Amino acid sequence: MRRRAVENIAALDGPPGQRKIHILAEIGKLRRLCCHPALIDPKTPLESAKLAAFLELTDELLRNRHKALVFSQFLGHLEKVREALNARGVRYQLYRRQCFGAGAGGTRGGFSRRARATCSLSASRRAATGSI
Repeated sequence: MRRRAVENIAALDGPPGQRKIHILAEIGKLRRLCCHPALIDPKTPLESAKLAAFLELTDELLRNRHKALVFSQFLGHLEKVREALNARGVRYQLYRRQCFGAGAGGTRGGFSRRARATCSLSASRRAATGSI
């Protein structure tokens, strides 16, 4: 998939402005690929190393009765995380909108008071730093 992105970039022709847009699109695909290969190719047999590491961390959270805030810029990636958490019977909360800014409505407080939810998943646009 990485080779295909490099080939697509090498084959670009046209004005520099259009080339930049296509290059950014290929970089975006590579970023999603790093989260989970199925986000780019749903038929791929490749597993996600990032999801496997997250699930190991989740097991540790459960054993030690800790909680985690989990951010991703890609809602599709959070869907993969949700599927994995559901398969393991892990309780979580999912937020698909901005949840920590103006008008958040006390979302963080609700999570901290809910003893049953181990993870809080957020697809906030503010998840650019430290995202999974």
